[in-house]
Amino acid sequence: MSVWNKRICWNKDRYLSIDPKHTRKNSWRNPIMPATETIVLDALVDLIQTDQLYEDLNREAKKAGGRDGNGELPQSFFESYSAMANTNGGVILLGIEEKPKNHFSVYGLHQVQKIREDLTNTLNNKQKVSKNLLQDSNISEVQVADKTILVIWVPRATRKEKPIYLNNNPITGTYRRNYQGDYRCDESVVKRMLAEQVSDGQDKRIIPHTGIDDLHLESFHAYRNRFRITNLSHTWNNDSDYDFLTHLQGYRKDRETEEEGLTVAGLLMFGRWETITEFLPEFFLDYREIPEGSGSVRWIDRLVPDGSWSGNLFDFFQLTYRRLKRDLKSPFHLHDGQRVEDTPAEAAIREALVNALIHADYSSSVSILIEKRVDQIIFRNPGTMRIPLELAAHGGTSDCRNRALQVMFRMVGFGDQAGSGIPSIFSNWAQEQYRNPHYVESFGPDTTTLTLCMIHLFPENILAYLDSTYGVSFHALSHEQKIALALAYSDGEVTHKRIREMSGIHPSDLTKDLKILVDLGFLVPEGESRGRVYYPKNPPQSTVTQSHLTDDTGESSLSHSGGSLSYSEASLSHSENTLSPSLMNTGAVPLTKRIEKGMRGRKNIPKEEMESFILDICSEQFQTLGDIALMLHRSERVIRNNYIRTMVQKGILIPRYPDKKTHPDQAYIRKSL
Repeated sequence: MSVWNKRICWNKDRYLSIDPKHTRKNSWRNPIMPATETIVLDALVDLIQTDQLYEDLNREAKKAGGRDGNGELPQSFFESYSAMANTNGGVILLGIEEKPKNHFSVYGLHQVQKIREDLTNTLNNKQKVSKNLLQDSNISEVQVADKTILVIWVPRATRKEKPIYLNNNPITGTYRRNYQGDYRCDESVVKRMLAEQVSDGQDKRIIPHTGIDDLHLESFHAYRNRFRITNLSHTWNNDSDYDFLTHLQGYRKDRETEEEGLTVAGLLMFGRWETITEFLPEFFLDYREIPEGSGSVRWIDRLVPDGSWSGNLFDFFQLTYRRLKRDLKSPFHLHDGQRVEDTPAEAAIREALVNALIHADYSSSVSILIEKRVDQIIFRNPGTMRIPLELAAHGGTSDCRNRALQVMFRMVGFGDQAGSGIPSIFSNWAQEQYRNPHYVESFGPDTTTLTLCMIHLFPENILAYLDSTYGVSFHALSHEQKIALALAYSDGEVTHKRIREMSGIHPSDLTKDLKILVDLGFLVPEGESRGRVYYPKNPPQSTVTQSHLTDDTGESSLSHSGGSLSYSEASLSHSENTLSPSLMNTGAVPLTKRIEKGMRGRKNIPKEEMESFILDICSEQFQTLGDIALMLHRSERVIRNNYIRTMVQKGILIPRYPDKKTHPDQAYIRKSL
């Protein structure tokens, strides 16, 4: 296979793989993670030649010039190799020079064969690198402007391969990667990786000196009643509590040591809060319902272990699930003449909640957190996925962190068969015509976050506007083209990446569809290559989108920054929303109070006044879109579309990267007076 035809896919936050399928029939509704980015070698060349290349979580460029300028494998390569393997995989480009900062050009390599030999020899030296993950197909020589560069794709290591470390010392030689580059892992992170290597089921460990008396019996008997209803003729129904719990792997005896007691699963599922935290002191469960336009109201409903209920997983699941489905519309469905009470949305939410509970790392200091917002539900659990998200999305492969908990939920009808959970979430959500679910893995601390966005791909008011504006021309478009157009008109602007995240349309198909929409006059492009932004040719008035978007009162649907939830670090933590260091350092705390006072109780604020607030925020140094939106209690989309774009065009706000509007580190500062 020619390197120019090799289709390499990796999720921008996750995993490297070869994708042989890229037909419209097989791909557009395939439940691949929405942040998947397809990188073809000629596309990389295009990025370099058009000055669109930038480094991020999954992309690293190195000059590799050596002392004589002819090319040499830099030692920093192996730090990046370790970091990418221990994070989400990625690509390392050798022969690319960064000069000036954030601008990359081709430097070229003269001793390519020597560099390849040094690379192979070092990776196969156990004293230098713990494991070689690369095959010949992971390394490509590419000609750019008559110069040779090396493109090296680093796969994400499996949990049994991690940590990938250097110099024969996992404690000091293990690296991970963030948007600032490679960093050495703390000892606690390394120890967790080592524990994950050998742990096939964290929840089967026996907790000594525990027994039935440590259970919350009301929870346990409620579970038994549901088990009896779900499994009417099951022989376990006649067993004692002790035998029943043993069958569920909630109680176990070690034959070698004769140690016996509740398992971690038994205690988590049915235990009392005070007993659970005695053995798992970091254990915490948190459900929050965030109101529309929350402002100073942080939540209108919250469920945490406060002594009024058991504090265990079974009760948390039941209480939280009731709250999550409380406001869902339940249309009338018939199956074989019988009314079906369970809707696809309910099934997806239930599966997402079970997934968060059974895949959580309960040794972590991070809590389980479920947030219900007006237009989305967010599920966060401690611990990253044990298999790549793309593999989990295709189904059939399972590596559950808490297998006994998985069985306990499944035995009473909660949770699909092993390996089918994520596909069922995607398929059920698609049946409701909602935008694609969005998964994000974060590192340091390790978390997995799923967002179910309750905004339709085809909002009725947007469809009505497109129908009245374009008529037959709109109806003649393909289904995928209608999705792209609807997203552009509802959001005000879109990028290739944004549409993929929301719809799952395959990248190559989407590129063709966007070109057609531009050629037909539906969209107007701005920018070059992969940084291109698409705007509606005839944008609707704000009143058209107002009923669809709650953003103008402060809540956002799903906005992304660098492939992650833009507010994930602000709202999904033990503490409440916090400002970034840049805002804190500009004296923004008193500014926050002034803004709060100026906005309190006012739903509609004049545009000139909002622009004045933004100029105050950006008066001293560059501020990101996320920081500005956080201070103004508005979504990033509203701030970007309604204010930032206009202010940049007027020249009163200066972007950090004026030639790269979608740069992941884009920020803004007030023009000097």
